[in-house]
Order: sequence, then C-alpha cells, then structure tokens
Amino acid sequence: MRDLNYISNFAFNTHFGLTAPLKHSEVKILAKNWLPQTRFHEKDLYHPIGLVQFLQQAETYTALNHDFWIKLYRVVTPPGGGTPQFVLIGEAQPPVAFLSHQIDQSGCLLQTSHDLDTSDISSDSYITCLRDLSYARSKKIYGSISSRNNYQMPRLPIVIIAEFRMLRDTLKHNILAHRDQAFPKTSGGTLLDAIRGNFLFGTNNDEWALLLELIKCSEKHDRNETSILYSLNQCLKSNGNPEITQKQWNVVRDFAFLEYYFIYAYNDTEYYDELSRIDSNEHEMDIEGCCLAFRREDIEGIQRYHSQSGRNNYLESIIKPYCLMTAAHSADNHLDGIRLFETTHSADEIRQDLIVWIALASHATYLDGAGEHNINAVADVIEDNALAAAALAAACILLAPTLFCAAVFIIVAAFDHFNDATDITSDDGPYTGVPGVTTQQDPQQDPQYIPSSILTTPLSTENNIYIFRPLENDDEMHTLAERSFPGKWGGHNGCIDDSPKFDNKTSRFYELLLDKGEI
Repeated sequence: MRDLNYISNFAFNTHFGLTAPLKHSEVKILAKNWLPQTRFHEKDLYHPIGLVQFLQQAETYTALNHDFWIKLYRVVTPPGGGTPQFVLIGEAQPPVAFLSHQIDQSGCLLQTSHDLDTSDISSDSYITCLRDLSYARSKKIYGSISSRNNYQMPRLPIVIIAEFRMLRDTLKHNILAHRDQAFPKTSGGTLLDAIRGNFLFGTNNDEWALLLELIKCSEKHDRNETSILYSLNQCLKSNGNPEITQKQWNVVRDFAFLEYYFIYAYNDTEYYDELSRIDSNEHEMDIEGCCLAFRREDIEGIQRYHSQSGRNNYLESIIKPYCLMTAAHSADNHLDGIRLFETTHSADEIRQDLIVWIALASHATYLDGAGEHNINAVADVIEDNALAAAALAAACILLAPTLFCAAVFIIVAAFDHFNDATDITSDDGPYTGVPGVTTQQDPQQDPQYIPSSILTTPLSTENNIYIFRPLENDDEMHTLAERSFPGKWGGHNGCIDDSPKFDNKTSRFYELLLDKGEI
C-alpha cells in the first residue's frame, strides 16, 4: 500500500537529491539546451503529451460526452448463496484509478478511485481515461486534428518530460529506501515509488551497508575505495550474488543521465496497413524515451564558476554530452541504440548528430535514420517460439554436422519470414526544433516544425518532487501522485493489456552504456 506522506517525509529525512552540484534551475537549462531533435512519421496520429494533458483532456471531453463515462459494478451474492452477480452501482467520469485486477466478463473493474493520492494505490493499480478505450474514441480526444501536405499535425502541444540523475546518488537513495523497513513496497520487495525505479545492486542489508560505505569513500575521493569494493564483492560472492566489476562501478561513479520521456495517449500499431504483420501491440498510454549521458567530472566542472551567469554559460556553451542512447521495445530485442560523441567535436558539431527518429505507432526511438527497422531478431524469435526451438533441437540430433548449418539456415529463414515485424521511421513528418537554437523556426515558413516544451521533474535537494508545500501549492502532492504512480499508466478495453508502467529507464540505459560505451 502506497503512502505518499511517508514517501515525502522519507525523502526529506534522507536529504534526497540526485542532481548536485546542479540546482533544479540549472538542470532545466541543461535539459532545454540538449533536447534532441525528434522526427515523427507523417502518418502518426499521436504525439508526446504531458501527464496532466493525458488526464485532463479526457476529463474535459467526457464531462460533455456521457457515452465515454466508465460504468462501475460491484459483486452481489444472492441471499442464501448462489452465483455472485455483477450489479451496476453507478458511473464515473474519467480519469479513474483502478485498484485491483478483478474484472467481470465484460471487462469492467470493481474497485475504483478518483484520488491518485490514496494509500490503496499499489503496483497492481492502473489508470484509464475511458471505458472501452477504442482507437476511434481515443483519436477524437488525443489524435491529430489536421493533415497538411500529407502529414499529420498534433492536436495538443508537444510536451517532453526531462529527468536528471547522477548515477551514484541514484544508487545511494535507492539503497536507503530499500533498507527502510517501513518504506512502501510490494510483496516482492519492489518500491512503491516509480520515480526511484529499480537501479540497484545487492539484495540484503550487509551488502547495502558495504555499498553505502563504497559510495561514501567515492564522495570523499578516499583511497580505500578499491579495498571496500573488494570486501563488497567477497560479501556478494558468499551470498551467491554476482560481483560488481570495476567497469560497472566506474560507470556508476563517473556518469550522470539526462533522460527524456515521450508520453503518448495511445499505441495504435494495428491501424496501419504497413504494420499489419507486427505483433499485436495496441494499448492505451505509451511511454518511450531517450537519454544523454554526461561524465560526472564535466558536470562538476560547473563548480569552477561562482557567478550564476558563469554557471549558466557553462551549461549552455561549454559542457558536452558523452553519448546519446535510445530504447526500442524490449531490451531483449537488441534494438537499443547508442551514439558516442567525439571529445574533439564542438557543441554545435555534436548537435548536428542529436536526432532521434520516432517509429510509426509503436513510438520506439531510433538513431539510425529513416527507414525500416526489423523488430524480431532471430534469437528473440527462437526464444519466444517453442516450435522454432524444437525444430533446431531436432536438427541438432538427427542431422549430420555437415547438414546442420544448412538446416539451421532454412529454419531460421522460415521463422524470420513468418515472424517479421517492422518499425518504420521517416524524415517526411513533423519534427521538433533543433536544440540550443535561440531563434525558433517559423511555422509559416516551415509548417513541419512543431514547437515543444519541456517539463523537468525536480530531483534536486533544494527543490524536488517529494517536497510538499500545502500553503504554496495545493497541487504538489497530486503531482507527486501522478509521477510516482507505481501501477500501469493506461487500461485497454476495461482491463490491463500492454499499457506500461512509468518506471524510469535508468537501469536499461546503464546496461547499454556499460555494454557499448568506450569505458
């Protein structure tokens, strides 16, 4: 059971902060200055919006359209026993947070709440905006409203969420939360706070105590860091847990992530003829993203400047990212991309390569330009298809080695053909502005250009999302409830389908940098 007041107080008592030495206002400068250009497919009817837009747009629309309200049921057992009956008890105006997976045969959930702050919210909860949220209904509320020169333009303003995290600080505060027995968690031990995410090493207090000692040594540049890492690995090894390599620790210690998140009201893959062979992937709410990695030493370089103008100039003109990373579908698809930047390149030269392509309908992010992107790698097809695995096993047993390679080739080709799923990206649709350019493009001269805004989640010590100031802003706790919501963002046809959680992708980007970065 989630308790926002406890989560907020815990952050205060543990001096939560992930951005030092950057203040929140400085993170906003960094996020705006380095936002990658995003290129959308000309046929895509959905574009990034904010969480508030996702909720309020449906609320405003359904207030005037009763057909979009959600029917609420409860279970009634007849007197003397018998089969329980589902009885209509009323209707609710979206958005609604559902508190359980219990559904009747028509897909209507039983427990609902309009209050995202309730302690009943758990990882089993999820939000939906509409009853039976079909593609046609969602399009009326969120989909593009016009087509110019054969490409779609968004109905709502483009909004992108930015979150900045020093990896070492992120690990530290995740450990503190896991060590606290009273911190709201699931039965499996996952934190009921999606802001913190799952970036973690170790599984018990002994290991976490050594990790905190290692972090403390690193903060003080203590020479004992190497010996503590050795002691930590001995502890991990004795508990049967994987050791932390020096390379892994170097990435944690030396890097920071500026993560950008794109929120779409709907994933409508099945609507497009050219995607008809893709696996069923239609659902309400879609959360994708990309990430810039910065070296910690470059971030800390701001401390050489004592005036605010000097610090701002450092963020705007001097500091440069180490790489750009994207995430496409599951990490198991091996489609996540990384582009390393040359240290000799200027900020302007790096910005020329700071482009992210958004796939039609699936909204997966890519770095390798416009075109088709095969989703199902052979290894994934075999892993997910029992028949393919059985066929390969039979080939191993029955065929001579000289024939095995040919058999494998034929089997793989067949499954690649019948399981082919493709993402499509394009240069012909609308796009956001080039980052760092002070003079915005003129939509009259270039109608494909779309202005965008950035909402930066406050994660600094002096200003973070956990700080509740009821006398200043009554909406702050609700904002915390929205961003830290631990369940599914979106329901489909009245029940959970493929709608995602809004967990940060810090761990996923960390693994990508560890694997592909030149560290």
